[in-house]
Amino acid sequence: MSKGNNRKAKKGGQTNTPKTLSLLAPDAMGGLIARQGFNLQDRYVAQRLPHLLKDPYFYALQPEGIDDTDVHRLVEGVRRVRTIQVKGGGLGPSDLGTILKTGIERLGPLITGKQYEGFELAARHPSDGVRSVFDALARLRGSSMEEQLQAVRDATNQHWLDILSKHELASYEGFIREYLFPRTDIIDVDQDEELFQNIAAHLTVLPVSGGRMTPHLVEVARELVSTVSKTKTLWRREAIEGLLASLVARHERPGPHRVLLLIHETLKRVSRAPGAINLPVGLRDLQRTTVEVSSELGGSIKKEDIERTVAQVAERIGPLRKALQEHPDAAVVYLGFPHVPLAVLVGYIVGTQYEVHLLEHDRRTDRFEWLAPVDPPGARVEAQTMKGTQARLRVSVSAEVDEAHCLVPGPVGCDVHVRVGTPGLGLIQSEEAARVIAGEVQRALEQHITGKGYEQLHVFAAVPVSVAFLLGRVLSFGTMPSAVVYNFVIRPRPRYNWSLDLYAAEVGEPAVAILNSRSIE
Repeated sequence: MSKGNNRKAKKGGQTNTPKTLSLLAPDAMGGLIARQGFNLQDRYVAQRLPHLLKDPYFYALQPEGIDDTDVHRLVEGVRRVRTIQVKGGGLGPSDLGTILKTGIERLGPLITGKQYEGFELAARHPSDGVRSVFDALARLRGSSMEEQLQAVRDATNQHWLDILSKHELASYEGFIREYLFPRTDIIDVDQDEELFQNIAAHLTVLPVSGGRMTPHLVEVARELVSTVSKTKTLWRREAIEGLLASLVARHERPGPHRVLLLIHETLKRVSRAPGAINLPVGLRDLQRTTVEVSSELGGSIKKEDIERTVAQVAERIGPLRKALQEHPDAAVVYLGFPHVPLAVLVGYIVGTQYEVHLLEHDRRTDRFEWLAPVDPPGARVEAQTMKGTQARLRVSVSAEVDEAHCLVPGPVGCDVHVRVGTPGLGLIQSEEAARVIAGEVQRALEQHITGKGYEQLHVFAAVPVSVAFLLGRVLSFGTMPSAVVYNFVIRPRPRYNWSLDLYAAEVGEPAVAILNSRSIE
């Protein structure tokens, strides 16, 4: 996939309900607002399908039900519904107020039946006022009701109160927040090819895909959108999964015949490489080619040393790219002791067209292996929008990434922080856990940064090697902005002593900047 699409030139209130309506009764159907922007709605629903299939309670989709599309979930034998409305064109505060008022009138009676879960609104080209409400609601998901309401008021500079006041909705504020806005999205993907690539990338999190991004998966996404546009009846989970399985089987290429074992040792040497027993079961009997990605760098902060190491990773005749070119159908296994920016760079170069597996070093056994898996840590997203030209991403897994240390050249327009509850070492104990974190990062970037016109994305990540590699794969998507990744050191100032421009490194241009207090102030 081309990575240059977006690069720079160089590269609670209550409501009284008189009766209970069945969610499937005829008078509950038809949509809150007449169905418009048909293609846009189908495209959005297709994008949401991979996420819905990850939900164990997801039961079915109902096009043109209570709203444009209804999501049915089966929880402890009780069917519950979340409605989705997709708005094309400009969406201003008055439009949002109308949607909220109509929602209360139509959905209020359904709440008493305890079948209704909430409302999902996706908008294309919302006004700044509505966008600020969306951003605040997304950022505060999971907080207490009181905290959410107060922060929405503060963050939106009265836009939220203006909407409520104009439409006489102030007494319903808690109701609106609880039932009408569990999820809000801004739609940014315009071109069909970008849409198919986006959906295919999300499909990689499902078992049916084999965990890798391939051209055939893009074709699967294309047919999925076409099927969504033609579906007008209740579409159950098993039917959706069956469709995906059949599409993948129809387009899938043969599995890998070789393993590329990528060993990355810029911080220190790997004393004990993994054996076949440490690989995924399906790869243990395949031939293995070991690739030493680059030489040891250690703690050097000399620009020429770092540039030489970057060139070893990125140059087209170097060991990494040569192996990838010679074995396009191989499965990639990545491990080692690299600096975070260099691990991100390898993931960026490998991209999404290879089947990829990851191994972490376990300090208890001194081996690169996954032991008995545990539940992946939950992650939450905090986002803040300001006036500025630069975007900043902070990822706190191994340690807390302090905003005060994340200095960038130019004013920050958006700061996105993806973090686990209590960051620390050893939290990522399975490949699935690493992919969960990377998936949260991808969704956060797509919601808050992609397509917003920021000049550059600045990445500060305290993460294990596996997550760093997957961040590179996420940043390789053609819709992502040009990214610079910063290297952390334990010293008073600056905490980040050099940075790496991923796109510049990939195309062989000067990519390393040595940082000091003056260079980033």
